[in-house]
Amino acid sequence: MGSWHFTVSGSEGNRYEVVAERVGERLTMSCTCGSAAAGRKCCKHKVALLAGVTDGILSDNVGQVGELHALIRGSKIEELVADYQAAVHACEQADQLKKKATRAREAARQALTQELCGSASKRDTPVRL
Repeated sequence: MGSWHFTVSGSEGNRYEVVAERVGERLTMSCTCGSAAAGRKCCKHKVALLAGVTDGILSDNVGQVGELHALIRGSKIEELVADYQAAVHACEQADQLKKKATRAREAARQALTQELCGSASKRDTPVRL
């Protein structure tokens, strides 16, 4: 049996408590974040700790993250954690690409608007092609 207790920082600076307990071959985890409170069994704080990520740990037991990560090494959980992290990364890249495309669309719209109706005198003037 093993037990680990971490205090972590959330993305908005909030403090959360994550507890992991191993009883036999089972690992249970809890977190005090809003996601966990809303019924999500697997929040990003738990996943980060399982992945061995130490960024955002406020408690003085950063070294214990390796112990927790070692528990899942070679398991289906380790594979799923890696898949989850890859999907999160892909979503972040997609979000950045969407922002870039949105800015390009807006710039093109503004340029087109300026060309078609840039001044009041051009409003009903035929456009030269």
